[in-house]
Amino acid sequence: MWLPLALLACAGQPASPDRPADSQSSTAASDGSGAPSGGSSGGAAADTAGSSGGADTGGLDTGRIDTGDTRPLPLEPCTHDPDWTVGLIRWAEEASSGYTLFAPEKSGTTYLIDRCGREVHRWERELWPGKSVRLTDDGLLLRTEDTGSAVFHGGGRGGRIVALDWDGSEVWRLDPFSDTTHPHHDAMLLPSGNVLLIRWELISEEEALEAGRDPSLLWTGELWADTLVELDPNTGEEVWAWRVWDHLVQDRDPTAEGYGALSENVGRIDVNATAHGSSDWTHMNSLDYDPERAHILVSVHGLGEIWVIDHGTSTEEAAGPAGELLYRWGHPANHGASGERRLFGQHHATWLDDGDILVYNNGDNRPEGEVSSIEQLTPPWDGARYAREGEAWGPEELSWSWSDGETFSISMSGAQRLQSGATFVTDANYGRFREISVTGEVVWSYLNPVVDGEPLTQGDPLPLGGQGTLNTVFRAVHLPVNHPGLVGRDLTPGETIER
Repeated sequence: MWLPLALLACAGQPASPDRPADSQSSTAASDGSGAPSGGSSGGAAADTAGSSGGADTGGLDTGRIDTGDTRPLPLEPCTHDPDWTVGLIRWAEEASSGYTLFAPEKSGTTYLIDRCGREVHRWERELWPGKSVRLTDDGLLLRTEDTGSAVFHGGGRGGRIVALDWDGSEVWRLDPFSDTTHPHHDAMLLPSGNVLLIRWELISEEEALEAGRDPSLLWTGELWADTLVELDPNTGEEVWAWRVWDHLVQDRDPTAEGYGALSENVGRIDVNATAHGSSDWTHMNSLDYDPERAHILVSVHGLGEIWVIDHGTSTEEAAGPAGELLYRWGHPANHGASGERRLFGQHHATWLDDGDILVYNNGDNRPEGEVSSIEQLTPPWDGARYAREGEAWGPEELSWSWSDGETFSISMSGAQRLQSGATFVTDANYGRFREISVTGEVVWSYLNPVVDGEPLTQGDPLPLGGQGTLNTVFRAVHLPVNHPGLVGRDLTPGETIER
């Protein structure tokens, strides 16, 4: 449902979340320098002058955040203490200036803090995040919200997407959910100003069996198949859509739909590719957009892969061969290829400025040990297509990776490349944000002090949860001091969030 503005006006033992992991690092780089390549926008595109090679966004952030740190500021030292239980745990002079935007779980508040951990702004809402938040170039907060659902109850559930002005008033609202569809995890603005989102689509048991789904993999008698949907925020009209269910293959039942060899249908999705029979099957969890190629990058958590999908199609074309996957990486067995699995419960795949891809590899069920890492890969783009030599797409080796060797954040989380070459990391299960320098050192570390919607008092221990601590944050965003959405705003720092 879309509501016009006029109506809105009326209406294992987890790793320690702090010190030990902040003091250790390990890096690997293809050039041997240990330094990552490819500055990033951190997630899809527009600086002050607009996206290179893309359409004029009219002041809208397309999701790709320019994290340049170019405006000189007097940088006073920040008060920090490695023995603090929340807030700013570590700060070094090499740390970037700028701001951090985040929405704690089980809270209606979205916070903006400075590099010293002091609050400079907040937006208040009634609903919890559903999950991502972004700041547009004209200073609007793009926020996903969890509306609840009697049908869809999986992790990352959203439902509503709102744009809020600096004072927290709704500019527009989208409620594109029903008993058979429901948005989740992420939403972003495209160069056109339209909204791109991930949405579950309810597939009945009958439909799933007709498509060749193994009955033993239908634990709940239904499937939720992911769709990508583009909506006009001014009218609520669906402009474009892509459905997983339009691109299936299976090699189990010759009498069912989509029967064929997986290795001969690498752009299609095996309806039985899964490690479980949960209804939340593919479980996409992040979006990024390349305006030059009109390609969408998604992280597909349920299958241990990242996919690239062509957005330069009509909805009708997207349902046919033109909508098949252009590129996939992370789990070759999913398309009948040999080779090592590389992604384990990953989140937040983003393009870097040089065409590389950065991803937070959570490490869930990683054979070498459950530990999280930040990984950068170079897709085999030859200027016209993603070239594939052999059974699976490359690369075989990473361009760069980083891990502290201890942290295991089993869910959510993210990684964002800054223009300086540093990497901004969210370890979601510990509510921790860190900046990793180009030499692999932790130069800034902050622990979210909000638990169940309430700030803790400094010195209070963070309560433990089943997968970490209870101060979880889906994904924080680093904003540079010269971010267009911050120009002309009152960013006078106040007190810290923690009491």
